[in-house]
Amino acid sequence: MLTTVTGPLLGGIGIFFVGAYMVSQNLKNMTSRRLRQLFARFTRRDLQSAAIGFMSGLITQSTSVSTFIMGGLSASGLVRVRNALPVVFWANAGCSLLVAISVIDIRYLVFLLLFVSGVCMAFEKPASLRFPVRALFGIGLLFLGLQFIQQGAAPLTGMPWVRKLLVSSHGSIILAFFLGTGLTVVTQTYIGVVIIAVTMVKAGVFSLEQVMMLTYGAELGSSVVTLLLSSGIRGTAKQLIMSQVFFNYMSVGVMVALFYLEYCTGIPLVKALIKSLSSDPDKEIVCLVIFYNFAIPMLSFFCYDWIYALLNRFWPPTREEMLAKIKFIKDHSLDDPAAALMMVEKELLRLVRRFPEYPAAVKKSLNRGGKEEVDGITHYHTAFVDINREIAYTLSDIAKLELDSDSSTELLKLFNIQELIVTLEQNLADLAPMVELSMRTESLKQFYLLLLESLEFLLLQAVDALAGDDRRDLEILRALTAVNSEAVKQVRSRYLEIGQNLDLQDKATLYKLSGLFERTVWLLNRLSESVELGLEKIATVHP
Repeated sequence: MLTTVTGPLLGGIGIFFVGAYMVSQNLKNMTSRRLRQLFARFTRRDLQSAAIGFMSGLITQSTSVSTFIMGGLSASGLVRVRNALPVVFWANAGCSLLVAISVIDIRYLVFLLLFVSGVCMAFEKPASLRFPVRALFGIGLLFLGLQFIQQGAAPLTGMPWVRKLLVSSHGSIILAFFLGTGLTVVTQTYIGVVIIAVTMVKAGVFSLEQVMMLTYGAELGSSVVTLLLSSGIRGTAKQLIMSQVFFNYMSVGVMVALFYLEYCTGIPLVKALIKSLSSDPDKEIVCLVIFYNFAIPMLSFFCYDWIYALLNRFWPPTREEMLAKIKFIKDHSLDDPAAALMMVEKELLRLVRRFPEYPAAVKKSLNRGGKEEVDGITHYHTAFVDINREIAYTLSDIAKLELDSDSSTELLKLFNIQELIVTLEQNLADLAPMVELSMRTESLKQFYLLLLESLEFLLLQAVDALAGDDRRDLEILRALTAVNSEAVKQVRSRYLEIGQNLDLQDKATLYKLSGLFERTVWLLNRLSESVELGLEKIATVHP
């Protein structure tokens, strides 16, 4: 008898969690830029954000997926955390509908879903829909697991030891609350625990009061899991995660207070409401879960600004995030290709303006003998990668549009400039690892300082030349970065002077430093040529 019960019960739980994992992982792989742009466009108003959150929770059955998408959008600057709050809160309402679906007999639909998605997975057809198909197969496994759980839980009430346990714990609502918390921490899924509780109500294992408190405890447990998993996260991503924790705390606080008010005084509140809606035990829990997962987001409409202010105060954006914010490119930029190209050019110039900070940070580190300033280069490099990704996406989208001759010329110019800037930035990021090697001898250190001062000067000249679009400034930059310029000659002379007195390892470092400098100078020269060539083409089009 024990095997008959535990086999389907444990197997069903395992299948359920495998299905939930497949849904979550494959939907994360579907977070393309197009999807991210849609999220950015439709989260400008609270009602639209709420609708997006509700649909994402309904489809994914995981608030973590919605938080993952919105966290990426907010980190790139395309969506404000304030605008993402309704998405996170209303995803809970969408997830709660799974509880309602769990009490409907949809066995044959589940079998059909598993058949179709399973065949598509096995033959990998259609290849373009592989992630949605895998997510659908995970949904099928999720519901199949529920059916096994129900099958295994049904005979439990007939077991003598279960009856004794129920008698001994009858009315222990506190025990049910902590049981829900513990199960959620262990299984890491709130909805899964609630659905299992529904099956227990069907089997007569728990009373309505116990399941209500178990549900509230599961809500609290999901907060514990979220806090544990987010211990190493900071910035805006942390804000969104803590907004979900805040939602859970608010839900538990309100619902437990109403429960005890009704339990102790007899005033008809939540329990009376759900009993008036249905007399079936399983449907009562469905009504309970749907009630507070809709009621709390509705209450939140009045305090989004206050919640955002609280989140921003205790978990402010990191320095990397502040640097990685998109300033000019907007999700509607493609409506006007010429304006979009101008915005891309401004974003590229923003990146170039930061380049003098690279050698300046390394120079400070060499003078102080520490790594704090060098570590700051990592922040600039990470931010550069994030912003450049959005620039590349935008240029690719512009290339798909019907462009006139002027816009086509400008697009080709920006593609070339972007490629040079990416290579140049990587070259500048390589300055940091050379600090420790160059501090082995005083002559190497002085040589590196000479390189850094020269690079800082050249980069400042490049910023001025690119910002002004003045051909004379570009010609000056070309002259300063020519192969036989004074700066290059000075570095080569110093290289030959100190190279004779170094051992083999230090000579290798000297060679790397010199090569790093000359590559950077050559890239600056190419950049000035590309920009000047772009000006000449524009002048040809508009004489």
